[in-house]
Amino acid sequence: MLCCDNMTGNGAKLRAACVALAREQDVALADWIADEVAFPDSMVDSITPASDAAFLGKVRDALGVEDLAAVQRESFTQWVLQRFDMADGPDLASAGATLTDDVRGYEQAKLRILNGAHSTLAYVGLARGHETVFEAMSDAALEGFVARLVHQDIAASLAPVEGLDKAAYADAVLNRFRNPEIRHLLAQIAWDGSQKLPIACSIPRAQRSMPGVASNGWRCRWRRGSRSCAARPRQARRSPIRSPTHSPPLRPVPIR
Repeated sequence: MLCCDNMTGNGAKLRAACVALAREQDVALADWIADEVAFPDSMVDSITPASDAAFLGKVRDALGVEDLAAVQRESFTQWVLQRFDMADGPDLASAGATLTDDVRGYEQAKLRILNGAHSTLAYVGLARGHETVFEAMSDAALEGFVARLVHQDIAASLAPVEGLDKAAYADAVLNRFRNPEIRHLLAQIAWDGSQKLPIACSIPRAQRSMPGVASNGWRCRWRRGSRSCAARPRQARRSPIRSPTHSPPLRPVPIR
């Protein structure tokens, strides 16, 4: 049984839920599930922006019909699975899945590099007058700042992960952000920042002592760099930023 929702320890969570539900109906079934069914942890990644009016209009023009359920998604996919034993099981590796004993390591790389860079582009990009990730990455000053942040600071906070080249992964993430066919609104990324930022920007105390990782160094550089990038915004976007933990909705302002 695979849980493809990006939650830490999602396999164990799914296992506990399935066993608990089965136990309410049949104790023997619950025991069989607990003993015989594999619930590996997993992580999935593919940028899938919300379908806005502009995208739905593009679909209507291309297909000649209105499809309100259309979804835009980049071609890149990543599927990371915890190694598990299953006699005569499917060869998931041949289908492109990464089998590893360290799903958590891949998860941390995604949260800090991809989500951390996404959030930086969102907040600073809005302050510089951009609307989408592609627009923000087409801004040389902002692109350079995000690239330095990812390579010099965020990647250094990650422990080594078997099979993962952090520099190559960071380059691939930044290249994905340059995709002109994906219209990913910065406001959409920023809307739930109060929930995402504590996860994407959190560095465990033990890892702060790793070589190259200053205790609060990269946060300070983020503040200095974001102020510098947003010092002369073209015209700050006034799209409302909604946050589940704040009311009324937050609105971006130029950083001066």
